[in-house]
Amino acid sequence: MPRFFSINLLLLLLLLVGCTTKSQSALTKALTSAVKEKKISLKKMEYILREYDAIRDEDKGKAREYAVEVLNAIEMGGDSSHIDVVRRHLVGSKEVRI
Repeated sequence: MPRFFSINLLLLLLLLVGCTTKSQSALTKALTSAVKEKKISLKKMEYILREYDAIRDEDKGKAREYAVEVLNAIEMGGDSSHIDVVRRHLVGSKEVRI
């Protein structure tokens, strides 16, 4: 019986891991790298990921664009202020509920 539960738990974890989007995974990796390079804070990284999730809940296309633009800013060597400019441009003047 315990083996049955452990197999089910393993399958559930695999399913949850498989449900993450490719752009979210790339965004997470890039943000983690930026935190290690001290270009952004851990708090800012968490905020960006929450904002991405909120945008994705509303519009998947806009969320994909958001992830690509933030990734481009990070890859070009941008720091926190550069990433904020890109985020504000995409989100607009309205705040995203996170």
